[in-house]
Amino acid sequence: MCSHQMLKRVVIMAFICFTPLPAFAQNADILFHTINARMSYMEDVARYKAENHLPIEDIPREQLVIEQATLSAAESGLESRSVAAFFEALISGAKAIQYRCRADLLTQQQTQATRDLDSALRPDLIAMGKRLNRELADYFSHNAVIDSALWIQFDETVQHKYLSLADKKAIFEALTKIRVQK
Repeated sequence: MCSHQMLKRVVIMAFICFTPLPAFAQNADILFHTINARMSYMEDVARYKAENHLPIEDIPREQLVIEQATLSAAESGLESRSVAAFFEALISGAKAIQYRCRADLLTQQQTQATRDLDSALRPDLIAMGKRLNRELADYFSHNAVIDSALWIQFDETVQHKYLSLADKKAIFEALTKIRVQK
């Protein structure tokens, strides 16, 4: 990875991991940016998996991610099943990005250095998953729901060349179904 791209990744992760959550997150902008940042890692994941002859779909890993997300959700006061469905949608979108990227890798020469999945990419993704749950809990502590009125903002914020409109709609739909614990 060139130094400019590496710097960009470091800045994104620093923002995500070290920026304190605002006391009153009246809009979903921060949440949507974190979702976008998470999706921005998927090309790196695809390149790593391609170089190491690993399948894109890894059901045991996906189940672990969902289990960790639901535990983190419960700790944040969110209803676990609704968060599990949201993370399933995120994983589906992530796999779609990886498949599309991997298809392009068949005909394009890779010029970027690949970051290690276990030591570099996965720790960042785990941190972002926890951050998403904190941001969701913060959002819901000040707002009743995420509804269709936020679609345009979500659509404009979550941008990735390999993420289709259908992928984004599925993620947003799952996002609208997240609820707090009763």
